[in-house]
Amino acid sequence: MNSRFPLALLSGLLLNLIFPKWELYFLAWVALVPLFWALAKSPSCKNSFLLGLSCGLVYFTGSCFWITNTMTNYGGLPFWASFLALLLLTFYMALYVAAFSALFSFFRERAGVFPALLLSPFLWALLEYARTFLLTGFPWNFLGYSQYKNYTVIQIADLAGIYGVSFFVCFINAFIFFLILSFSAGKKKVNGLNLRGRGLAVFSAAALLFIIGVVYYGKAKLSQYSLHEGGDALNVCLVQGNIEQGEKWDPAQRKKIFEIYEALTLDSLKDKTDLVVWPETATPFFFNFDASKAEWVSALAKRTGTYLLTGSPSLERDGDKSLLANSAYFLSGEGSVLERYDKIKLVPFGEYVPLGKLLWFVEKLVVGIGDFQAGQEPKIMRHPKGPFGVLICFEIIFPQLARWNAMQGAGFLVNITNDAWFGRSAGPYQHLSMAVFRAVEERMPVVRAANTGISAIINQNGRIESASGIFSREVVRGGIFPAKGPGSFYARHGDLFSWLCCTVVLIALFAMLFFKNKNLFSHGP
Repeated sequence: MNSRFPLALLSGLLLNLIFPKWELYFLAWVALVPLFWALAKSPSCKNSFLLGLSCGLVYFTGSCFWITNTMTNYGGLPFWASFLALLLLTFYMALYVAAFSALFSFFRERAGVFPALLLSPFLWALLEYARTFLLTGFPWNFLGYSQYKNYTVIQIADLAGIYGVSFFVCFINAFIFFLILSFSAGKKKVNGLNLRGRGLAVFSAAALLFIIGVVYYGKAKLSQYSLHEGGDALNVCLVQGNIEQGEKWDPAQRKKIFEIYEALTLDSLKDKTDLVVWPETATPFFFNFDASKAEWVSALAKRTGTYLLTGSPSLERDGDKSLLANSAYFLSGEGSVLERYDKIKLVPFGEYVPLGKLLWFVEKLVVGIGDFQAGQEPKIMRHPKGPFGVLICFEIIFPQLARWNAMQGAGFLVNITNDAWFGRSAGPYQHLSMAVFRAVEERMPVVRAANTGISAIINQNGRIESASGIFSREVVRGGIFPAKGPGSFYARHGDLFSWLCCTVVLIALFAMLFFKNKNLFSHGP
């Protein structure tokens, strides 16, 4: 059997293991090495494309397998249909690994293995950036997310975002492979280059400087943000109602559900609380349309004198049409609604069907699918102790939405979500891991209220200070210190690093195409 494909599949397996629930994050530093080895042996870009596709299919099918649970248990699909849908999604995601592999081989053929390895982290980061946007975007399980508990390394996200962390992890993989290749080659030349000579010296020096820089920067930032900026803490109370999906939308259960949240909230207010947060769709009725039930929530806020944020669907009439929105309502301590935010980034095939006229058959396959209208802009909620932005459900995995809120003046982020859809799978843990990076990127706290868990308080350096269990009924409490204005390079300047990666890759492509018949990339001893 051709040894290249087992190597690619091994990389896919290792990439699967670096994310929750396996969480063997240390394997991320070598997970791409087998793929690099396979690509170094590949006879063509076409073969490399297939190697990358194989790697990507294992990578994403394994790490995103929880999707079958969602579609089978809550979407009403049989397992075979859920698995087929998963394969379609992971095939799309695997195309990015395939593109990486094909372009790596193109660079290797034109310039040699050493330049190809140097370019590989730029290429990997660029393709992850593209996956954030293309076809509505599904930026799940980026390479860098595996390091969410590696607090020193992830501090560079406040410069380059999650893409910078992925870049660093890919760079270390490329360097380790180059070391292996150098010592296995001995004194032989590869593409005319003595790998134990100039190439090894240059790559080793670059790697050493990069590692020292990342570690030094991370330690400095951890020290800086371990010191609070002063002022009173904003005390938050995250209420986790743990309402089963089968109960949530049963009209007969609405009063019972409210009473659960009411009891948990009143019990938690024995200690000083500035803000109570309920999860996504915690109040399972149209808040702006059903005044009698909305009054339950308003009366509770007035009774406690505490600001309250709750998730609820909204309904608007447009002639004969009913327009639905997945919303968050911010209530004052007097019980009045201060602001409403409608979710901007809807879940494809969960809250709407993209290209619905072309994919009409999907609507018939997916039972109970919602057809929601997307919100148009972020809304900053004004709390006396600090303004905040709201991200609903998987909006937290989009760095640009978090930055948008930061630029509008948010001092912290609130993520409300209903992860009951994921069941007892890796999904809730992976979802939480991505929220960590929004805190570091924007240098502001993130508080997360989830219906069935994991609710959490995350500080400015990405440390999870407190967290709930999963499928438990409980309250998470803690104090946060809102940021005072955009507090990071990334918040102020956005994805400059990703555009740098794009520029480097485009220049390399142009140079290798333009000089394809010249000796520009030949190497001496």
